[in-house]
Amino acid sequence: MPFLVSKYREWVDFDEYLVLKKENVWTFETEGKLAIKLSKRGNDVYAARIQKRVDALLELADKYGSTPAVSSDKWTHVLEVTLTYGPNLCSRDQAWIRIGEEYNRFIQACRGRYGKIQAVRTWEAFKNGYPHVHALLVFEDYAWRVFQYHGKLRIRGKHELENLWHSFIDVQSPYDLEGAIGYAVKHVMKVHSREVSLEYGHDDVGDYSHHDLTLALLWLFRKRAFSISGHMGKTLYNLIKRKHNSNVRLVQIDILDEEPVSEWVVLGFSTPGELGLSGVPWSVRLV
Repeated sequence: MPFLVSKYREWVDFDEYLVLKKENVWTFETEGKLAIKLSKRGNDVYAARIQKRVDALLELADKYGSTPAVSSDKWTHVLEVTLTYGPNLCSRDQAWIRIGEEYNRFIQACRGRYGKIQAVRTWEAFKNGYPHVHALLVFEDYAWRVFQYHGKLRIRGKHELENLWHSFIDVQSPYDLEGAIGYAVKHVMKVHSREVSLEYGHDDVGDYSHHDLTLALLWLFRKRAFSISGHMGKTLYNLIKRKHNSNVRLVQIDILDEEPVSEWVVLGFSTPGELGLSGVPWSVRLV
């Protein structure tokens, strides 16, 4: 794993820029050039995007955080679930290959048994490199009986969920919406911030950090760091989603005749050294 993490760090630390030029569609004259730093899993551009999503979640917690997650008669619709992956089941690589499909089977089995469920899901690596899943689950059609044990809210009927997964499961209920959002934010940020990872007791693993290990494995196996589904998306995701323009051509329109006047044309990719850039913002207009 040290080799994987080192290669991941080489990739993420190698800054690259997308270079475009603004060209008049009639005269073909260049009206300007723009260099935009590429987002890479784990770099500052990527981290800023994650932070904006997290900030939106925290704003929601500030507004509605006191809303109880447990009713006065000790029932809850909201669970914090951790799904581990036993190393005796298969190799580490196979575990990462299978984890997405196996989580999908788990959540679909839950929906088949308990009805509609919305989820926020994150992946994370243990020190041994095996994956585990953190999920915030909201059951729309089912409630769980809650009891307090050693300062935590546990549920009756946990064995029902254990029967739907092949390894150890930890299940808790948050006290309120702030706790639920805090759970989701914590596990997102543990992956994307070394400081947050250390804050929650994750020591460095040899010559690299816990969050570098997770990011490297997510990078290698092409896994989305986290996902939000369904109705939870309507209340949370609408606050954090960002539209990304995937078109190569970015066209400026003349207001009077609504005909294209100029367009951004992709010139290629370059490094800060080749562009003469040092310590600049993520996007910079070139002369």
